[in-house]
Amino acid sequence: MPAGRATETMPDDTSQTPGSGQADHQEPDLITKREFANRTSLSIRSVEKLLHQQRIPVIRLSRKMVRIPWTEAMEHLRKTYQINAR
Repeated sequence: MPAGRATETMPDDTSQTPGSGQADHQEPDLITKREFANRTSLSIRSVEKLLHQQRIPVIRLSRKMVRIPWTEAMEHLRKTYQINAR
């Protein structure tokens, strides 16, 4: 072993490890209709209606493939609807 190597340490590179439990973990910004339906406890048909009525933002990648920007959609829904009203 070369001199001086024993005291060197490897950098802690856990920030690139998926599921490492880091506090800076963020949700994916673009999600599918199914993922949006699961997160909001709506049916896929209800999500499709919201998209058709242009009540939530959408990115259309093709005729059938759409992605919903999660943060923007939730901000829009919070402004438009009363969420978790009990």
